[in-house]
Amino acid sequence: MNARLSDTHPVQSTITDLSTGTFVLESMVYYIGGLIDEELYLLNDVENAIIQRYANKVLRQAITTVSDVAGAESHRSTRLPSKTKFQALWQPKRNSPMRR
Repeated sequence: MNARLSDTHPVQSTITDLSTGTFVLESMVYYIGGLIDEELYLLNDVENAIIQRYANKVLRQAITTVSDVAGAESHRSTRLPSKTKFQALWQPKRNSPMRR
């Protein structure tokens, strides 16, 4: 029986943990932003350190989650265009104002 990857419990719990961590980080940033807007934010050393550590944790968790769910070999499925094709796409035309 073929099952979608999103229907498996380990993937669901991993994505849920990542989403919860991202929501908590977003709430922390909005709270501190509100304090700064109201000029009630006097000392920011401790709060900045806590947010930085939590942001590092969530970012590490996001990278781990993506590599666990998508797999380590998934980067080979999409390839960037070769350098010559890229240059041909973005090279300005001869009479273009961008060349002057």
